[in-house]
Amino acid sequence: MNGLLKPAVALMSQLSYPRKMIVISLLFMVPLVVVSYLLVGELGGKIESTEKEQRGLEYIKTVRQIYQHFPQHRGMTNAYLNGASVFREKILAKREAIKSDIAAIDEIDDRYGDEFGAHERWASIKSEWASLEQRAFDGAAAAIFASHTVLISNVYALFEQVSNQSGLVLDPNINTSFIMDAIVYRIPLATENLGQSRGMGSGVAARGSVTLKQRVKLGMMLANIDSNFGSAEESMKIAFRENEGLEGELGSMLVEAKSATAGFAGMVKKKILEAEFINAESDAIFAAGTAAIKASYKLYDAMVPALDNLFEERIGQLASTRNSLLIVIFLSITLVAYLFLGFYFAVVNAIQSLDRSVSKIAGGDLTVKVDSGTKDELSNIAEALNGMVSHLRGTVTRLGDHASLLASASTELSATTEQSKNGAQDQQKQTEQIATAMNQMSITIRDIAANAETVSSDAHKADHEASTGGEVIRKTIVAIENLAAEVGSSATVIHELEKNSNDIGSVLDVIRSIADQTNLLALNAAIEAARAGEHGRGFAVVADEVRTLAGRTQESTAQIQEMVESLQGHTKEAVDVMESNKHHAEEMAGQAVGAKSSIDRIVDTVGHIMDMTTQVASASEEQSVVAKEIDRNVLQVTDVAHASVAASGEIAIASEELARLATELQGEVAHFKT
Repeated sequence: MNGLLKPAVALMSQLSYPRKMIVISLLFMVPLVVVSYLLVGELGGKIESTEKEQRGLEYIKTVRQIYQHFPQHRGMTNAYLNGASVFREKILAKREAIKSDIAAIDEIDDRYGDEFGAHERWASIKSEWASLEQRAFDGAAAAIFASHTVLISNVYALFEQVSNQSGLVLDPNINTSFIMDAIVYRIPLATENLGQSRGMGSGVAARGSVTLKQRVKLGMMLANIDSNFGSAEESMKIAFRENEGLEGELGSMLVEAKSATAGFAGMVKKKILEAEFINAESDAIFAAGTAAIKASYKLYDAMVPALDNLFEERIGQLASTRNSLLIVIFLSITLVAYLFLGFYFAVVNAIQSLDRSVSKIAGGDLTVKVDSGTKDELSNIAEALNGMVSHLRGTVTRLGDHASLLASASTELSATTEQSKNGAQDQQKQTEQIATAMNQMSITIRDIAANAETVSSDAHKADHEASTGGEVIRKTIVAIENLAAEVGSSATVIHELEKNSNDIGSVLDVIRSIADQTNLLALNAAIEAARAGEHGRGFAVVADEVRTLAGRTQESTAQIQEMVESLQGHTKEAVDVMESNKHHAEEMAGQAVGAKSSIDRIVDTVGHIMDMTTQVASASEEQSVVAKEIDRNVLQVTDVAHASVAASGEIAIASEELARLATELQGEVAHFKT
């Protein structure tokens, strides 16, 4: 842990407290600000996305009117072209309504068309309508009906484009996405199928006959109505579960639209699809279809503001969350900055207080009471300083008392030392006389023993050289024995290597056998694959690959076998060489043992010679030793006398210095205030 914190400790140790605070604050504030920015940005993005969905919903709501009026115009025109001339005035009135719808869509397209990329598609729809309006009364019923259907499908495509571009189709919330699905997809598709069924049904009723193609198409449209309306109903039920109170607003309208749709579908089935003869009135079919469509659009028109309200609620919640987050972030940053400033000034004030107290202590005032003003680690430092000052105060007091005693003792010691110095000088003179006499006697004795010592020295040298030769021979024997042992170990290792190479050869035989079996199995597999014909072609390819791999394995095994055989040959040669070296080493060890025995006998002979020489020199040495001992003792006494005199002088000087230091120490102690 200390190693892990070492870089941080090194960095903080180089910074002053203000810079430390700035670094730590930045390390906390930068991630906080970045995360806060991202969160606020995300919430703002969600708000913007929801507002964009609202604009898309407003665009779709405006287009919805013309999406309802185009099918009505198609149905009335189809009935008119099939003989129901009473619809002419209604058609003209509907065109006026469509004209108003176009003006409203132009306005909304000017506001949001660029954002949703709808300008071009809307301009194409207007162009198609202008062309259809001019030829609607004069064209063939089927062609005009088909043109209306294409025009309506283009309006529905405009629905989808706006839904995609505004993000409605990607709405992430389950409480709104199912309502959006019903508004953008399910109900428009159901109403379009209702409109086509109404137009075709009223046309069939006006003509009084129905073709097989019309029956099939009417049946398919009724099935689509049931499917789309059923999907819309399921979406609404999910939305009801996710939004409390929504069922109260839209539930009755959903039931009404479902009932009207079922009534129209039932009328078409009974009067047209299941009837042997067409006995339906065109007005009745058209009115029933219109009622179903109106009920559906009544539900649709109620769902749009409900969805818009849900968007408003979401925006309000997101804005509230964003504002709350901003407030929390602001308060957190403010509180953290406030606490950091408090922490900084608390630390700085405590350090300044400690600095003032330490300065007084350094000036000699030991009566200071250190107080950091905090209850943290700095207070521990203050307590430690108080303990140190208290201990230092006691030490200085005791030191002053001891300095006084030391001054008195040093004065007495100086007087006593002077007396000792005079006695030592007298002793020195007497000892020097004795030393001169003993020195002369010692010179005479040394001359007597000189010759005996020379003979003894030569004998010692001979004994030493013989012992050294014996030791060299012994080490040589040990080295040769070790060499023989290592050669034997190397021979053992080479034998093991030879055995292992033989084992590798056995393993290669097994691998070669496996490769032969694999090759045989692959050949059998290829034969079986050939018998299987087309079905075995893939297996034959695998078998060829396996046979190829087996062949490569055999080739590799043969190469390895050649290398192993070469290794075995070289290993055999190494074994023979090692065995020969082992025998030579053993012979050398035996010869070295014989040489050692000869050297041992030489050492014994030289030892006897040295003993006799030692006995000859013994008497002279003993006399010389005694004389030297007496001379040395006398010299030691003389040296002691000299040392005593010198020491007495040094002690006198030291006593004077000690007295001076004691006086200075008293002055230094007096500097402290206790």
